[in-house]
Amino acid sequence: MKKDFSETTAKAGALFLKAGFVKLEEDVDPVSDNGVLELRKKDVVARLVRDRKQWFVEIRSSASDEWFDARFVLAVIGGRENWPPPTDLSALRTFVEYMLQLLPKWERLFRPDAYAQTKRELNERERISARERFGITN
Repeated sequence: MKKDFSETTAKAGALFLKAGFVKLEEDVDPVSDNGVLELRKKDVVARLVRDRKQWFVEIRSSASDEWFDARFVLAVIGGRENWPPPTDLSALRTFVEYMLQLLPKWERLFRPDAYAQTKRELNERERISARERFGITN
């Protein structure tokens, strides 16, 4: 279904825009319909990624190039982290709405005075998740 990326990001991206984010960049492959939409609000950059019919939401500090799975960011603030990757607009919208309800909490994690600690916590969550997914025991 061509134009799915642009249509879906327009709708999901509108939720970020309403929350005060500004659009930075949108890039879509017209053949695969995979793409990326980046948005920024102060110290936070969020991106919606479509890859092989799955949607991913990632977050980074505006001062860093390192992206983090939004589910891990939500887990750091005590939010639900066991969301499956959305495959359609309804699931993506539900996830983004939940994220944005918690925006004041996770936005603070990316402020310059908090980011070093946030990065350590998120990197540790990524390591734990990788061990669990790939059966690494050490």
